[in-house]
Amino acid sequence: MKKLLKVAAAATLLVSFAPSISAQELTNTKVVTTANVQPLSVAETQQILREVAVSKGIPAEILKAMAFVETGMKQFNSDGTPIEATDGGIGIMQLTLTPSEISQFNVDVEKLKYDTKYNIEQGANHLLRKWKNKNLPQVNNHEQNKIEDWYFAVMAYNGLSKRNDPIFSGSNAYQEKVFNSIRDNSQIPLGNTPKLSIAYPNPSAPELMEFPGGVDYQWPTSTNTTQNYMAKEIGYTYNTFGVPSKLRKSITDTTSTGYLNYTPVQIEGGPYDSPSIYNHFAFYKVKGTNFDGYMASSNIQTSKDVKLFTDISGEVQRSVTFLQTRKTINGYADGFRAGVQIPRKQAAALIVQALDLKLPSGYKMKATDVSTSDPLYQYMMIAEAHGIMGAGGTFKPNDLLIRSDMATILVRAYSEVFENPPASYKFAGVETTDPNYANINKLAYNGITVNNPFNRNGYLTRGEYARFLERSVIKQEAKQQ
Repeated sequence: MKKLLKVAAAATLLVSFAPSISAQELTNTKVVTTANVQPLSVAETQQILREVAVSKGIPAEILKAMAFVETGMKQFNSDGTPIEATDGGIGIMQLTLTPSEISQFNVDVEKLKYDTKYNIEQGANHLLRKWKNKNLPQVNNHEQNKIEDWYFAVMAYNGLSKRNDPIFSGSNAYQEKVFNSIRDNSQIPLGNTPKLSIAYPNPSAPELMEFPGGVDYQWPTSTNTTQNYMAKEIGYTYNTFGVPSKLRKSITDTTSTGYLNYTPVQIEGGPYDSPSIYNHFAFYKVKGTNFDGYMASSNIQTSKDVKLFTDISGEVQRSVTFLQTRKTINGYADGFRAGVQIPRKQAAALIVQALDLKLPSGYKMKATDVSTSDPLYQYMMIAEAHGIMGAGGTFKPNDLLIRSDMATILVRAYSEVFENPPASYKFAGVETTDPNYANINKLAYNGITVNNPFNRNGYLTRGEYARFLERSVIKQEAKQQ
């Protein structure tokens, strides 16, 4: 993350915009001079970019990056005159329209020159027209909230000419510059552009690119915008950089406290935009268990699947949040109850949900001690069908799960994920004469358990089971990559 520029106070971001010429004034006077216009601050400009983007369903990261690439987020030159390019581009978004487009879309060219917000709005409208162009390839599922899905719309905004073909221009292609700005300035790790199929079939326009019909693209990433969150939404800390997410006392504070991925938070306020031209992320005021402060939008993901359980904290809280994002675990109305011991039938349900296991066609339950009226009956039958639990004709659904049995269940469930320990590896946390030593040893070798001694007969709590299951799922996902 680039170092934040210092300002006098965080309140800079919360003040109303400085006076600028209004649309009504333009309509009434028809006379515009640079004296009528007061340039906006960086924070005010970023706020307009974000608000316009959100109102039109465009990721704010996209619109901010385009304004940065086009003009460094500036509407005016240093002498106060509007920025106008030789190709006809005007203002912060360098919108270049033909006379017929100006007429068709009823664009006021004078307002385009002197009204920053109007310029941004018209740029956003033009980008949306490109988004709706059915002749352009689609990315992933063509979802407006996904940043990568805008790749070809951004390309078309600047023009479908060879200069924007990444095969020829590489990182100098316009849309590549925009996406690199998002990576650097919004701190969003977008995946790299896949190999594109682009043709130039028109001899009379040899620089004009065309795309094969029906050819769409899957990006290696699919990333939601992070600048449209609302107060009271629940989220969690997350970044792919391997460093804790920074919590600050104010958005300009240079000191911070780090929180690891999957620490749950509630959005309390914001978004607030940065006064630095190089920081395109926004900030939110957030609250967690025993902390509050300001955090960059790039370090927060929101989810309707996550609940903030205030009766847990630390590692267990992060494990529970991780599993909630995989729709594997939930809690109770009064909290998660991490210290409550877990019965075998609940353990079965969690394993089945974590692995997304299905019941084989025609399978009949063999265990005789399970009632069909039990709410978890289906989960227990699936666990039995896959050989995870219930061997020997009994399931013991209401018995509390002990740690030794947990080792067996996890080793069976993740048999294709866990590595076999070498003969030289001996886990000292359990006796080698233990009847379940092999499974416990394998669990320890794969880093799923770290307790020494292992306490094989101890009853497993909900919090402990969440930790074991999270570690198992992480290893599974790493192997699938």
